[in-house]
Amino acid sequence: MSDHSISEETNLRLLRHDLYNPINQIVGYSELLTEELEAGEDLATEDLSKIKDSALVLLEMIRSRLTPQELKAEKHSSTEEKSSGSVVQLKTNHTNKEHLRQSDRLAGRKGRVLVVDDNASNRDLLVAALSRQGHVVSTAEDGEIAVSSVKEKPFDLILLDVQMPRLNGEQVLEYLKANDQFSMIPVIMISGLDDIDVVIRCIDCGADDYLPKPCNLTLLRARVDSSLEKKFRYDDDLTLYENLKEAQSRVRAQIDQAQSVISQLSATSSHDPNVTRLLSHVSEIASVLVDNDTALHVTIQKLEVKISRQSVVSQVKAITSDPAFQSLSDRARLMRQRRQQLGA
Repeated sequence: MSDHSISEETNLRLLRHDLYNPINQIVGYSELLTEELEAGEDLATEDLSKIKDSALVLLEMIRSRLTPQELKAEKHSSTEEKSSGSVVQLKTNHTNKEHLRQSDRLAGRKGRVLVVDDNASNRDLLVAALSRQGHVVSTAEDGEIAVSSVKEKPFDLILLDVQMPRLNGEQVLEYLKANDQFSMIPVIMISGLDDIDVVIRCIDCGADDYLPKPCNLTLLRARVDSSLEKKFRYDDDLTLYENLKEAQSRVRAQIDQAQSVISQLSATSSHDPNVTRLLSHVSEIASVLVDNDTALHVTIQKLEVKISRQSVVSQVKAITSDPAFQSLSDRARLMRQRRQQLGA
């Protein structure tokens, strides 16, 4: 393929990425306003203004950046866009049901969420959507700021955009998963269709899930709840593990004391029946303590396996086998092939 064709493909890729942002904001803020209307709340006029501003940005991009050749490329890819829509909708419907079940289990537990995106309007939309659920939301405008934020305070979940200046989403994820202090924080990648290959690499690296642009708010909340539930289970398991280790330490101290008493009683030359009975009772106590220690040891070992980083990483890799995810991946691959054929 010629350098000219490669340049056209790159330009179209960038255009599609840039178009996702205003579309994402228009859809997202419209859904927020719809929720406010259904809940009988007063409409937020600033959200209406954001919809208008995003629409004007989108209109200007269409006027200034869409060329006839790019329109032709888009026309050839539209069939695949439509044909896969039912798969995405099925995925959304399935996730909506799962969201309802998980919401019941998560009642009262809100997360500390970090939103990382270089686009201010995208950040504001995610903050608005997640804050309505009661989550405590922080933001970072690029990868370097995100890394600094994670070092400064704890988070239960990170929403991470793929394409950003300085450190991109993939680089941030690699840093987090390589650091034991941060490796268990769930990460949801946010991407456009053209970034799906990067998303696959990110999931292989340890990302927990992904969200396509524009983000459906119901889908967003469902996947946030699912990832937070996983984090809360991990935190609960870790707390239980630490408590069991403390209990095991106390039991072993009691075993040492019992064995010391047994040694002292056994060394007594007296054949006093009271001493003999006391020795028997202490030996029974020591036996029970040893049994408790053995049971604690088995439980602790199981928890160690459950909360280990390796077992968690192997679980999240199963995401790439999801039919809807594979459909998106195939769409991205076919679209690239078609563009190459058009440019040949």
